[in-house]
Amino acid sequence: MHRSRTVLRARGARQGRRHYRMTIASRVLLVEASQPTTAGYRGHLESSPHRVTAVASIGAARQALAESPVDIVLLDAQLPDGSGLDFLDELLAREDAPDIVVITEVAGADLAVEAVRRGAVDFIPRPLDATRLLVTLDNTAARRQLRRDCARLSRQRTAARDLVEPLWLVEKRAIQAAIAACDGNVNRAAGLLEVAPSTIYRKLQAWKKAGAGH
Repeated sequence: MHRSRTVLRARGARQGRRHYRMTIASRVLLVEASQPTTAGYRGHLESSPHRVTAVASIGAARQALAESPVDIVLLDAQLPDGSGLDFLDELLAREDAPDIVVITEVAGADLAVEAVRRGAVDFIPRPLDATRLLVTLDNTAARRQLRRDCARLSRQRTAARDLVEPLWLVEKRAIQAAIAACDGNVNRAAGLLEVAPSTIYRKLQAWKKAGAGH
């Protein structure tokens, strides 16, 4: 199972001190038809913690994903063998769906809006801006890791609920079992449970009022 790696990245200097922010290392698939653009992206990302695989078509992207899942896809909106937006829909339908950042032209505002509407988490316009590229990937990776952490905590809470019964239910079953063992005699059941009979009567009345709730 892939585990994201957290690293510290330097973010400039001020008054002789270096400033850092947390970065989640991710597996990135770059789907870009232009070789010069691909080279530019690789150049800007080679010193980052992200591991980048580059392909030039939808077909090659499918093959790459079949061999190894990724966390983030940088997706060119226009590819030689199809529409990037249509491929976006296909990617999001996967069981291990990655987060998708669409690459658009500067004048492609409508396309960027459509990509986000379909489920892309962000978009990057051309010409390439190195700072925006890194910030977008870092933010996308951080949000993805946060979703994973929340899902893991939710599963843990569900498992705990399955293992531990609510206290009121344990108490109710104990009282019912004691009354049954004493042939319906509440006073004897109270003695068996070492509580006052009034306690049992009070709880029985409360459960009766609650009705289907308990």
